[in-house]
Amino acid sequence: MNVHVIGIGLIGGSMVLDIKALYPEAKIYGIESNEKHLQEAITLGLIDAESTFEELHAADFVIVSVPVDISLTVLPKVLDAVGENTIVFDVGSTKTPICEVVANHPKEEIFLQHILLQVQNFQGHQQQ
Repeated sequence: MNVHVIGIGLIGGSMVLDIKALYPEAKIYGIESNEKHLQEAITLGLIDAESTFEELHAADFVIVSVPVDISLTVLPKVLDAVGENTIVFDVGSTKTPICEVVANHPKEEIFLQHILLQVQNFQGHQQQ
């Protein structure tokens, strides 16, 4: 299983920890605009390697874990890059603008509208 996470902060990092615990064979790839956070995620073993939008075609799952205003520009780019069998979801708290931005995209059907109910690990990956 290839999982690509865009944004490896509190929520993205916490989700990666759970994925690794439940699916140790999963390969986790990260896209992160902050180079320091990216290198920290690699050093901590949160992700196996850095990824790019061009590599999303090989993803089984893509988790978009960035602020909603950034998701509005990232999601269409992700949907353009992924394969037809990739599942894409975001963890943003405000769904209306996110759903509106993907509503007419040709790959809209592979986007899951996810509502994050709880993050138990309040310090994310840095607590580990």
